[in-house]
Parts: sequence; structure tokens; C-alpha cells
Amino acid sequence: METRFRSIVCCLLVSALMIAGFGLCVFAQQRGGTLTYYRNDPPDNLDPQRTTLVPALEITEMMSATLVQYDRSLRPVPYLAESWESSADGKTWRFTLKPGLLFHDGTSVDAEAVKFTFERGMDSAYLTSAWPAIKEIVVVDDLTFELLFDAPQPELLLALSHEALSILSPAAVEEYGDDHGILDMVSCGPYRFDKFIPGDRVELVRFDEFTWGPEFLENEGPGYFDRIVIQYIPEVLASVLEFQRGDHCVLRYVPVSERDSVLSMEGVQVVDAIEPGIKYLNFNVSKWPFTDELIRRAITLGINREELLSYWEGGAVLAYGPISSTQLYYWPGVETYEGGPKYDPVEAENLFIQAGWEKGADGIFVETATGKRASFELWRPSSPANDVPTSEIIKEQLRQIGVDVQILMMEPGTLSQARGEGRHELFQWGYKWTDAPGGLAFLYSSANIGRSNSNHWNSPEMDAFLETARTSLDAEERYAAVANAVKLVLDEAVTIPLWSSVTQWAATPDVGGVEALAAHPWHPYFVEVLELYAR
Repeated sequence: METRFRSIVCCLLVSALMIAGFGLCVFAQQRGGTLTYYRNDPPDNLDPQRTTLVPALEITEMMSATLVQYDRSLRPVPYLAESWESSADGKTWRFTLKPGLLFHDGTSVDAEAVKFTFERGMDSAYLTSAWPAIKEIVVVDDLTFELLFDAPQPELLLALSHEALSILSPAAVEEYGDDHGILDMVSCGPYRFDKFIPGDRVELVRFDEFTWGPEFLENEGPGYFDRIVIQYIPEVLASVLEFQRGDHCVLRYVPVSERDSVLSMEGVQVVDAIEPGIKYLNFNVSKWPFTDELIRRAITLGINREELLSYWEGGAVLAYGPISSTQLYYWPGVETYEGGPKYDPVEAENLFIQAGWEKGADGIFVETATGKRASFELWRPSSPANDVPTSEIIKEQLRQIGVDVQILMMEPGTLSQARGEGRHELFQWGYKWTDAPGGLAFLYSSANIGRSNSNHWNSPEMDAFLETARTSLDAEERYAAVANAVKLVLDEAVTIPLWSSVTQWAATPDVGGVEALAAHPWHPYFVEVLELYAR
């Protein structure tokens, strides 16, 4: 079997692992105990086909498994699939599952389960950009199936590693219906569902039959901890205090405001990483006045992104476009592209005047033809709480150029659904995606209008670039298509790229296995829950 994959190692952040007090000590792995995660942002649904929220998908990864995963060198490796092969034209892929795989409910993971999962996922209203355009799924025998496509799928393996394509138990989905992901979530990953109390916590228990983890891991299963608790605490300081006084605890995202406090803990273990994705401010280009490129460009010129970076105190790096340096197929030219965002408040006001606006008595621009004020709502999630002040900074910056902004915060699950309705004007959020073509499709594919395309931007030119980026058999063509898509986003000024987060993951000294997590550029959850153990 031959697989074709090109990784951009030079674009990946080499994770820095800082372990105080345990540098040369060796601890024996042992099973038992409870691992507790503290988070500030809650999941909405644990069914990977019924959510687009990162907190939900990250927890789902602990319970589910995909056909393929990527090792520390970002090469595709077997997970549920034992082997695969592709036709010369890239339109037919045959997979063979590992024998003896089980769902958490005891039913077998077989080719029919894969077919059921994929057909359900393709009909889902969520994360449609994650799903390859499968024409037909052919079950050959219990362990073998084929995926047929109308167009080549050179990066199919990358798509199949996404959490949204985790294999689900048909029996459980049919039993729970719309409550699958709330009352239970049955897949075939290292840990199984025990309890989900929305807005409070998720509890998982080890799946003792799990022994099919990727071979590059030291522990292929089962996990070491008996239980995993993901505790939601919206207050940043409160979550840090709980972490500091707890045993076997993980703080998945160390708040910038509390970094000194966390790093001062004796023996604390910290892993740094630039997230694959960006935080952004999107214009709804289907609504007045953002149908006018001049107005979009004026507001872009009015935002000082360097000031936003200074707020994060090292916890972020500048985003030059809608992709980040840790994504596969990253285009480095975005960092020097002439059409990229700049800060020029004087030119911002000039563009408003050029578009037929003038300042009113209160300093806010008014459109001469309609008498409408430059007063807009900015929608954003209410968590994580430490991100909220950035919206206040943006509000004040835009006030200086004559734009009035009202910030409207929503619970993330509610906001995710509301963006599809298209009532918003400005939309501040972020996304995580391991590859640039997939992330760009998530944000800008016309198929995602009403879902994750919060710009409500219908661009045939963008769709064509995305099609090439995801289906061309020529790797150089795929890279060029990504570059062209990024240029189009910046030239049309539909998105203001703000920053990419530099996340810090912290563990208490009594958690072992942190080295294994730090060695993987993407720090995936399936590595965490299989390699971490109680010291």
C-alpha cells in the first residue's frame, strides 16, 4: 500500500515542555485514579455530528475513534482501519478494519457501522466542510468497504482523521435519537460516556476493552486513569484555584491573566503550542453596509491588531490571514502579502468619506444617502471569559474612527446556531483546523452558508479554489489554491484576521506521561487519555 502525504514540518511549532522538579525521575505507569480537567468553555453536545464547538469535539475525541490518525511526524497511521489503498485516479478508496473492534455498548465495529456513520454525517447540518463528498459507500464484507467519489480525494486520510468522522454505534444512535450526545454517546474510543450535566461537567470511565490505539503510542490501550472528569468553571480565577489545590489535574488552557500564578507552582508541567487556526472578526457581507467593500476595508484599517496582541502578553501571535503557521498547507507568503490587513485610522476615515458618509455631531459616521449611523452589533461567545476584553478593545478602537459598536454575547452553543440565521453584522470568534484547505472550507464554502460560513459569503471563485485545494492530485496545485483562496479573502476584506492563540496546557506534578503529549505537534486528546497516568 502506498499513501501520498506531504507535511510541512517547517511550519510547525516545536512544543516546549517545561517540567520543574521531575527532570530525570522515572515513574512507573499504573492504572487507577481520576484525571480532572478544568475548562472555562462548556460543550453543547457530545455527538461529533451534532456540534461545531471545539470544547465539545475535544471531549468527543476522548470517547471516539477515527479510521486514521496522524503520528508525531504528521504521517497518516492506522487507528480503526488496518490498511487502505487508493485507485490511481484517487476516486476509489478501499479500507480494511482491524478485527475484533468493539463499541462501548458491546456491538461490533464493522463496515456496516462505518457506512451508517458516514451516511448520517453527510446528512448532518453540522461541520459539512469536514465531510468528503462521498458518492457511494460499498460494503465488501464485514471488515472491508470502499468509498467512491466523483472527484479525486488526495487528502482523504486527513479528512478521515477529523473528530466529526468518528465511527458511532448504529444501535445507540437509533436508541437515543436526538438525545445521542446528551444522554449517551457511544463510539469505540479509549473512554466511554458516563454522565453529562450541561453547563457543569462531563464524566467518562475507562473502556477496558480498548486495545487498538495507534501503534506510535507507548500505550495502545486501555487508558491508565479509571475516570476522567471535565469540570466547567466559567470564572477564570476560580478554575485556576481549583487546579492549584487539586490532585491529578489538567488546566487545558492556562489563562493569560493567571500564567504567573500557574507557572509559580512547584513542579507544574506546562506545554506550549500555537493553535492550528485563528481568531477573527467577520463581516456579514449579505447585510448593509458590509455589502460595500470600502466599508469593510475601512473597518479593517481601524483595528490595531498589535494592541490586541499586547493584551495577551505573549499568549498570542499575529494572524496575517485566515490560516496559521501550524496548519498543513500553510502559505508563508501571507505574512508579506501587500493586500493583508494594516492599521491606518486616517485612511479608514477617508474610505468612509469616499463611500458617501460623513461624521455626525457625536463623531459617528452617517451615510449621507440614507441617514443611517455607523452603529453595529458585534456578536461573540460569552466564554472563555478572558477573551471578552478583546471585544472591548475593538469597540474603543472603532469608536476612534467614528464607528459605534454594541457587543452582544451569547452562550457558545446558542451563538453557533444563531450565526446561521444571518441576523448578525459583525461576528468575533475563532476556529481550529489541522489543515488549511479544511479550515478555509469551514469558514468560506458556500455550502456552509447558514452553518459555519458566518460571512454569508457566496463566492464561486472561492468555491473553485477550495475544490482544487481539496481534490487536485498535484500537491503544488493544492498549495497554489490555498494561496489564491487566502489572497481572495484579504482582497475582498471579508475577514479581519486577529491572532492565533499560543495555548498553554498545564498539569499538576502527580500527572505522568506529559512528555508524550508534548512530542505531538497537535497535542491531540487521544494521546492525552492513553498516555497520561497517575504518579
